[in-house]
Amino acid sequence: MLTSKFALYKNLIIGAIDHSDADTRITVEQARRITAYAHETFFRHLRLYDYVLKNTKLSEVKKVTLPRADPKCGDPLSKAMMLGALGNESEDEMSVATALKSEFAMDSVAKDTQSEEIAAIELKKESARGDLDEADYDEALKTA
Repeated sequence: MLTSKFALYKNLIIGAIDHSDADTRITVEQARRITAYAHETFFRHLRLYDYVLKNTKLSEVKKVTLPRADPKCGDPLSKAMMLGALGNESEDEMSVATALKSEFAMDSVAKDTQSEEIAAIELKKESARGDLDEADYDEALKTA
C-alpha cells in the first residue's frame, strides 16, 4: 500500500518537473521541499488515514454520565452576624470590631462637621449679598 501510493506521488512530482508549460513547471528544489512536507505530514500517518477511511467494523459507543451537583448557596446577608455579637470572639476580632465602629463614628462626625461648615459658608454668602441682616445671621448660625 505504502509503495503504491509513493510511486503514484513520485510520478506526479516528476510530471510537474517535466511539464511542458513553463508557468506550471516546478524546480527540483521546490520538488524536494514538497516531498519533505508530504513525508512529514501525509506519508507518516498514511496507515492511520487508511484505517480511519476504510474501516468497515462497527464501532462500540460508550456513554458516561457524570452526576451533576447543584451549587451550594450561602445564607442571605440578613442572617449575617456582626462582629462582637456573640461575645466569644478573640481579642484580635474584638479589636477589629472596635476599630471599625470607631472609624464609622469618626466618619459620621466628620460628615456632620463638614455639613455645618457648608451651611456656615452658605450663610456668609447670603449675608455678603445682603439677603440676611446680622440678627438673622446669628440666629441661623445657632440653629445650624
